[in-house]
Amino acid sequence: MENWLFVCAIFLLRIGEFCDASSRILMLAPVATSSHLTVFRTLGQGLAKRGHHVRILHTLETTTLEQGLFGPGTGKTNTSSGQEWLSDSINGTYVEISPSGIANLFGKYFDNPFQFQREARNGKGTMRMKKMYGILRDSCADVYGDPDFLDTVMRKKFDLVIVQGILNDCVLGAVDKMGVPFMYLSPGPLFPSVQWSLGTPWSVSSAPAPFVQGFGVPKTMLNRLRNLMASAAETFMSNKLGAWATEPVVNSAFGDSARMFDLAAVKRNVSFVLVNQLAAFDYTRPQASNSALVGGMHCRPAGNIEEKELLTFLDNAENGVAYFSLGSTALSTDMPRELRQVFIKTFAKLQMKVVWKLETSRMTPEEIATIPPNVFVSPWLPQQDLLGHKNVKVFLTHGGILSVQEATYHGVPMIGIPIGSDQDMNLQRATSDGRAIVLDFDTLTPKEIISAIRRVISEKSFRENAVAGLHLMRDQPIHPLNRAIFWTEYVIRHNGAKHLRNEGASLPWIPYLNLDLYAMMLIMILVISWCFSRVVRWGFKKLKVAMAPKHSIS
Repeated sequence: MENWLFVCAIFLLRIGEFCDASSRILMLAPVATSSHLTVFRTLGQGLAKRGHHVRILHTLETTTLEQGLFGPGTGKTNTSSGQEWLSDSINGTYVEISPSGIANLFGKYFDNPFQFQREARNGKGTMRMKKMYGILRDSCADVYGDPDFLDTVMRKKFDLVIVQGILNDCVLGAVDKMGVPFMYLSPGPLFPSVQWSLGTPWSVSSAPAPFVQGFGVPKTMLNRLRNLMASAAETFMSNKLGAWATEPVVNSAFGDSARMFDLAAVKRNVSFVLVNQLAAFDYTRPQASNSALVGGMHCRPAGNIEEKELLTFLDNAENGVAYFSLGSTALSTDMPRELRQVFIKTFAKLQMKVVWKLETSRMTPEEIATIPPNVFVSPWLPQQDLLGHKNVKVFLTHGGILSVQEATYHGVPMIGIPIGSDQDMNLQRATSDGRAIVLDFDTLTPKEIISAIRRVISEKSFRENAVAGLHLMRDQPIHPLNRAIFWTEYVIRHNGAKHLRNEGASLPWIPYLNLDLYAMMLIMILVISWCFSRVVRWGFKKLKVAMAPKHSIS
């Protein structure tokens, strides 16, 4: 008995040695959508439950948290500006911070996703690049132009900083000055520029770049070329264009001429990257030792639908329900009115009911009157609770990564209508798994939508493959959130976990890509070929002389 007590005591001591003391963690996402923050909040709340002091800084409008929502000692959201929004007087383990001086930066610069994507599809790449440069520069100026941002962030002591991995490299200037380890939390797939920073090669031949549309695995030479160009363009925009846009702003804000901000160098110093993807539903990509896949950590079982009108609508749907949502970034009222009328006419012809995330407050009374009675509309819907309802048969979605993960988690087949970003890639993978059909916004007709809905509902394979995806997603040795928490605490325990970093991340691009070796081998091949050709020519000349007829002298 005494031996067992001794063993238990030693075990508890070892557990205590590896369990982190309460750490101060700052999570920065000044340029973010609501869906990006969903992933951020999930990790932040999970870390708070572990006893850490978490501060999330973003620029979206927040609401006051209920006391105790995430466990005892939880603080409340503060939306004030100045010293008050990150002061020593804040108690608790989880606080969301939204300074009023820099409100909703993403919405400020990406006001209409349909228009932005249409410019890209119409071949206005130069215009899009100029716009992206302006967004990076102006959003960075907004962040560092807030009168209290620098003083407040620099004044506090944090053990770790977690940065939202899309369009937020500007804050790395402050992180660099703080001198603490930092991580990326990528709310979507692993972008080529982040792969470059980790020292892992691009997966040009096995996985599409997030912004490439029209194919999954690039099997043809043309698709591989498109993939290579897209990967190079994204890396250029993130590293070079990002540096030109942000470095002058950061250096001006700090005024430290002795130590200028180098964006590329700081990015290569990242301690760890958490990627919101799962191997079972992503394309094959090289993975660095200082990265982990934590996709679906926000997914949960369906709860009770509290809105009685919606619940009654769902329960009484004898022919099933089609759920239509474009996510949290794109609004249904952002699409052209004629396209919106296509959906209204389509839904009027269906025998099944439709639940549509639609912002009627931005529509005219005349257009609202055209919505058929079999359609339930609301500007906000409990998506995971809806997808878990037994009568929801198909999900019409834009293909955002969170929507695809939630549909997979609840086993609902999809009809995807991608707008841009990584949405086409997400839906192409779901289509190859037999869980989705992809349509094109630019060519949509009521007949095409109805045909897709009927096919998904009538062909049993779509439901069977969706249920198979459900089992794959839930069959994991550890929950993705627990995996993310483990690696976050691991980085804190080991002061940045430098031993996990890839040495290739610090190499210049020529030796990194082995271009010097390829050049040397090409030169050797050319030299050997030249020598061989000279020898052959010499041999033929000798042979020709030897075989020439000899004339006798009479």
